Amino acid sequence: MLPHTLARLSTQVGNDQLVLHYLTEKDHPWLRALLDEYERGVGSKQSDLLSSLREPLTTPAPKAKQRLALDVLQRLTGARAKASVPPREARWTAFTAAAQTAAPPRGGP
Repeated sequence: MLPHTLARLSTQVGNDQLVLHYLTEKDHPWLRALLDEYERGVGSKQSDLLSSLREPLTTPAPKAKQRLALDVLQRLTGARAKASVPPREARWTAFTAAAQTAAPPRGGP
């Protein structure tokens, strides 16, 4: 499902058709700038990359369209943090180790 920003983008209704005008050739320059910025951030921390991509581009872009394009880009690239240990396993290990210690819990009496 695409974000609610689509509702703010232009549409045209007529002849029993709904025509959506999300991106046109006028959007190509800033889309290229967005993709270039994404490529520059490959290999960096995901949070740094996303922060960089939310900054204004070198080519002016409509904010709603930029957010939409960034959302689609994230979905297409599967930009997700990859843990070296699955979170469930990490929690189990941490809690098991904590339960085996003789030290009282922090903040306790």
